[in-house]
This record gives sequence, structure tokens and C-alpha cells, in this order.
Amino acid sequence: MRLHPRRAVAMPALLLLLAVASCGAEPTLAPENAAPPPSVAGQTINTGPEQNRVRAEKVEALAAEVPAAIAEDGKLAVGVNGEGSPPLVFPATDDTTLIGVETDLAQLVADVLGLELELQNSSWENLFLAVKSGKYEAVFNNVTVTEERKDTYDFATYRVDQLGWQVPAASSIKEIAKPADIAGLRVSVGSGTNQEKILLDWDEQNKRAGLKPAEILYYQKYGDVLLALKSGRVQAYFGPNPSIAYNIAVSGDSRIVGTASGAGPDLQGLIAAMTKKGNGLAGPVVPLAGVTVPLPDGWEVAATVAGVQLSGENVAGRPDAEAVPLTAADVPEMLDLVGRTQPGPFLPRTIELGGYLGIRREGALVAMAGRRLRPPGWTEISAVCTDEAFRGRGLATRLVLAVAAGIRARGETPFMHAAASNTGAIRLYESLGFRLRRTATFLAVRVPEPAQGRR
Repeated sequence: MRLHPRRAVAMPALLLLLAVASCGAEPTLAPENAAPPPSVAGQTINTGPEQNRVRAEKVEALAAEVPAAIAEDGKLAVGVNGEGSPPLVFPATDDTTLIGVETDLAQLVADVLGLELELQNSSWENLFLAVKSGKYEAVFNNVTVTEERKDTYDFATYRVDQLGWQVPAASSIKEIAKPADIAGLRVSVGSGTNQEKILLDWDEQNKRAGLKPAEILYYQKYGDVLLALKSGRVQAYFGPNPSIAYNIAVSGDSRIVGTASGAGPDLQGLIAAMTKKGNGLAGPVVPLAGVTVPLPDGWEVAATVAGVQLSGENVAGRPDAEAVPLTAADVPEMLDLVGRTQPGPFLPRTIELGGYLGIRREGALVAMAGRRLRPPGWTEISAVCTDEAFRGRGLATRLVLAVAAGIRARGETPFMHAAASNTGAIRLYESLGFRLRRTATFLAVRVPEPAQGRR
């Protein structure tokens, strides 16, 4: 599935990860072959079988790490639930070819490891059994990492697990942010998913508080959920935010009234590739390898920036009581600070990639830093910036160490990227114990206008 309006896209070095996470299944959507191609903002989305995917070159250093038992047949057997919903995994218009974000990622991983991708279709429940038995070597299917699943599977994380609350556009519901907001509602959720666990916990909290319980309804297909929302049988649906956002963008007949982490209120959930525990494909730490991906025809390099990568094996970190967590409500201030200080790419939803900390003076946000990329065993510290009027007071140092302390508490190692020309920042990071690991080149590329029905 492809949608590429003309825009500049920041493309740092690609970090391909292979470890696994456990999460909630995505809802299913029945194919509608007779429907016209979907479009967003006047751009037609290619949901046909010919996807013209971006491909990657084999990286010998990573391919050499693939266990012999997996590399022997030259294939990477990846399980997906082919009855899923856009944009994650779903059938193309030919009702046979499986496309989506997850299949694209699986293809890139197979390319880098020098293996042929072999997609295998399965029900959500059987994905776990097939990996456990060794039938599938990996699963790419919106799987959330949980502590319970870590006992049976290994994980390689590649994006955050964000859930959404979907209601009809005309619904009187304004917000769903806490258990009390669902009291007495007719709510739908996928059976056997991590979001079901969260929803049931909310409902139990309401019962203990003397509030009216929710009526929880289950549907096999996301299309059935949408029909139930339209008819009023369901008042709200709790599911994967990417699928909900896609549906709202192409249909316009519903809206999101809340989001939540797939891991619950106290931890940012993560989506990962899942492998059988101990099969050697996914490990606790992966090498930080930059992978060069050739640009497709028509894509233009808008800018190149020489950069460096610094690793923090010797950085212990230090908590800071004045460094407070920043939330979605702080994004306008964060964007303003980033706009004035230019620490690097930071957009309205970048905060969803990880936790960010800030320091305030007289109520105003004057410095911040946070977490972004998370290859297994590592976490990138990013968006380190301080208001010009408050520089020279050690605020950046305190924030970097505070973020590093949180990373270390999870058993991971911090690392950073910086422009090679930003020698002052590099000296600061080196004084904190970071060491120069490698140089890197960051690209900004411009994507051409898509042809009708094409990517």
C-alpha cells in the first residue's frame, strides 16, 4: 500500500532490527474489489498487487549472523494474518497478494539478510503457534511486546504500539482517556488482543468503583465493526491506531476521540517482529549497521548532511528531579522550542516514538531531550535543545543524563546522532562519556507526485 504526496522526508541511516514483540491482533477487513481505489487529500492510494516496493541491498555483516538452520534454504518464512486491515497487512485488489506496512518491512529485512521472502498466511491465533513450532521463522503482524510473551518468544522492535478509540463522526462522545469514560458504553475490541486486556482491566476498575459496566462486543472483521459503528450497535471501537487513522482518512465518517499506549498507562508499548525464543534470529542486541537503500526512480535528494553516531556504553546516566515527562499537551511548546533551536527533525507526532523530558523556568519550556529510535538493546537520545537565553547552565547535560538513566534502567544502551558540523554538541556528548562510533550521512528526499492509481 503506497501513498506518497510530494513532501520532504528525513531519512537517517536505516536500522534494520530482528527481535520480537507480543501485541494485539489487528482487526480484519473483508476485501471490496468493486470499490474504487481509496484516496486521501486527492492522492490515490495504490492497493493493487504491483507495489513497486523500495528494496534494500544485502548487508554481508548482518547476513553472516543468520543461523545456519534458517539460512540453509535461502528463504525467510514470515507469518502474517492476511485478513488484516490497511495499512498494516491486507489483501490487494486481486484478493490474493498480501500488501501493507508489515509486508514491506519483512521484505526489507529479508533483503538485508540476503534471503528470499516467503510470506505465509495464517489466522491471528495460529501465528503464535506456528512460530513456537518453528514453522514460521518470524512474524510481522502488529505484534505487541509483553513480558508474558517474552517467556516464549524473542522480539525485535520497530515502531511504537499506539491504540485508538474510534467513534462515529456524529457521536456525542468527546473523549475517551480513562476507565470512567467507557462506563455503560457499547464497545468493540478484537478478541485475544492486548487491547482487549486493557479494556477488560478498565471495565473491572469501573465495576469496583460502582460505575456501570461496559457492554463489550466482538466481531471477526474490521468491516463488521465499521458497520456496527454506523448502525449504532457499537458506540466506540478500541483498536490499532494505524488502521483507525487510515479508515478515517479514506472514509471521513468517523473520528478518533483518544489514544493509548498498547502497554498500558505507565509504559510505551512497542510493536516488533516475533521469532521463536532462542532460534538465534532475534537477539538482545543488534549491530547498529547503516544500510544504504537506492532511491526509486523519480525520487530526488533534497539535502545531505554529514553526521556522526556516538555510542554510550560508558554512560550511566543520572536521574534529575527537575526533568519532567512531556506529553501530547506539551507538543505546541516542544515544536516552538525545536523551531527556534533546530536540533534536528521533530514533527507533531515524534513524541509518540518515545518519552521526552523537559525543564521549565517560570512555567515555560526552556530545554528538552528524549528517546527516538530503539533497535534491540539500544535507544537513541534525540531532540536535545535549550532556549538560547538559558544556555551555558548545564540544562542539556542534565537532560541527556536523565534520559540515559531511564534507558539504562531498562537494560539498554544509549546512543546519539549529531551533525558533524555541530562540534560543540559533540564535545559535550564526549565529555559525558559518549564515544564517536562512526560517521553517517543523513538524507532528505523529495517524493514525486504519484500517478493515478500508482505509488
